[in-house]
Amino acid sequence: RRMGEPIENNHSIISSYLAFQSLSGEMCSLSYESFWVLFLNRSKKVLKKECISIGGFTETSVDIRKIFKLAFEWNAVEVILAHNHPSGNLVPSKSDNLLTEQIINAGKLLNIYVIDHLILSPNHKYYSYADEGLI
Repeated sequence: RRMGEPIENNHSIISSYLAFQSLSGEMCSLSYESFWVLFLNRSKKVLKKECISIGGFTETSVDIRKIFKLAFEWNAVEVILAHNHPSGNLVPSKSDNLLTEQIINAGKLLNIYVIDHLILSPNHKYYSYADEGLI
């Protein structure tokens, strides 16, 4: 069944902007928070794009185990995390920073590396942890 599923993109995600482009269609227009993950192979090609969690207007709950379960299923070696802020505020919250740190640390133990975490806004702008030197 998995063999019949199409690969999400044929291009490599080599910048935060390309990751943003890959996710903005689904995420920027949402009026509620959602959390997505791009699962990448060693060449940074997208193996799968998956919505991990759908929340309310101000937050969403993320089960870290689900991220890595899917990473193993898709043989991903890197992931890009993303969630949206429907308010348009691109400043990461303390809980955003804590969650990012927890996912990074869990990934290191499993040799699955978080290479970025994006926050997207309804006005088609984004914040990148990697671009800000936080990853």
